[in-house]
Amino acid sequence: MMILHNLWRRFTRSILTILGIAVGVASVVSLGAMANGMADNYGNAIGLSNDLVVTQKDAMDVVFSSLDEAFGQRMEAIADVSNVDPGVFSWIAFEETPYFLIYGYPPGSVAMAHYRIVEGKPVTGPGQIAIGRRGADALKRGVDDTLRINGVPYRIVGIYETGQGMEESGGVVVLEDAQNIGQKDRKVSLFQVGLRKGASADAVIERIESLDKDVTVSTASGYSASEQWTDYLQGFAWGVSAIAILIGGLGMMSA
Repeated sequence: MMILHNLWRRFTRSILTILGIAVGVASVVSLGAMANGMADNYGNAIGLSNDLVVTQKDAMDVVFSSLDEAFGQRMEAIADVSNVDPGVFSWIAFEETPYFLIYGYPPGSVAMAHYRIVEGKPVTGPGQIAIGRRGADALKRGVDDTLRINGVPYRIVGIYETGQGMEESGGVVVLEDAQNIGQKDRKVSLFQVGLRKGASADAVIERIESLDKDVTVSTASGYSASEQWTDYLQGFAWGVSAIAILIGGLGMMSA
């Protein structure tokens, strides 16, 4: 009888061990997929309407990128550059939505036109903000309402849609207001650079990077704001799964 009992305990432990490993593997796969999805969604939240994007070299994320605003004038002097749109990217938290993204560009710029206004009108000056559809729904705000950011009132002049979830969960203001919100005096997060027809993107990238060794230039189509975030999120997924397997294993050993 004792032999049967021991065999049953071994069988049960083996099954539990296999189940524990299976749960751990499933956790890695599911959390990894979630990490990739979150990172891709975040990476696409920076709507790029020009040909190139310039950010600070080795910045962990565009939110932490900081470039001198005056650098844009140096890029404008390059023959094959048609326009340079400085931009500020940051986020703030509201009770209704903890991740409200703030975008700031010059009014009338190519970058600003990315935010397709479906109600009201585009932002044309200081003290105005256009908010995304999801942000408007979460905050229960509409055109002509007031939205306070860091205690400063902004009049909602428009509602935009872009088809990107995180992007529509934020708002766009003029560059100067975004600099004040993000505490970036004479600094920007990035530059969007448009090229003249027939220009060589590689040649312009090389030229821009020769102007300042502390910048990184990418094509808009090849830009990924999410690479490092993907690594962090995937690392988190592995960590959670390893802890789950360890706890399960210790529990079975003590059984």
